[in-house]
Amino acid sequence: MESSQDSKYSRLAAGAAKVFFPIGLYQKYQSKKNQKAIFKETEEFVQLIKDGNIEEFKQKCLSTPVEEIKKLRMFPDYSLLIACACFKGHEAARFLIEELHFDVDEQVKNGETALIRAVHFNDYQMVEILLQAGANAELRTKQEIGALLTAVTRDKPALVDLLLRHGTCINLKTDNKAIQAVVDACSDKVKGVISFHQAWRRKKNMLVILDNLNQDKPKEILKKKNDPLGIMNKKPDLLKLIIRDYM
Repeated sequence: MESSQDSKYSRLAAGAAKVFFPIGLYQKYQSKKNQKAIFKETEEFVQLIKDGNIEEFKQKCLSTPVEEIKKLRMFPDYSLLIACACFKGHEAARFLIEELHFDVDEQVKNGETALIRAVHFNDYQMVEILLQAGANAELRTKQEIGALLTAVTRDKPALVDLLLRHGTCINLKTDNKAIQAVVDACSDKVKGVISFHQAWRRKKNMLVILDNLNQDKPKEILKKKNDPLGIMNKKPDLLKLIIRDYM
């Protein structure tokens, strides 16, 4: 605890700073001081996540205003939720999302999300938790790297499969030439997973068409909305054969 005399000297120093230093420099000094305090407080939360002290972490969170917790940063690209993704803080992440209503899609300064970081660290369980919480797998960083691209470039077929099973768009194009080169040279296992999901999605489209044909819906509506393959004029029996070949 700071003594009353120390507190008095601190106030005098602050007053002197305002008098003898340009206001811009003083504000910069105060900003750095605040950032240091925020860094230290965030470090305490992160250490609890690292150590797996979930109950203590929860108590510390509950004793701190929620809005302050959401602003905590060790670095501009390092939020509490991203810390959970780095250190397998599964229960901590659930608590932040479900109890404190953290934005699961929050993007830090570089555009990264907790989902992208979890994929980067190959944490299957964390990726599953975030997807079940409604995380948007289509978001990308400022370097044009998203969750799927991260899984592909790091050669993680299980994560590629998990993301695609949750409906992630199969978009492997990026303006980042270095990343694109790695994507294009991905392993056969990853290519196999992607090919399987592409074929399955084609099958699903066909099944939707067949279902609509059987319900005798107007062809104009079907052709516009549910005929991506342009086979609406085929006979239903022929369509069944086509679908069978994809099964």
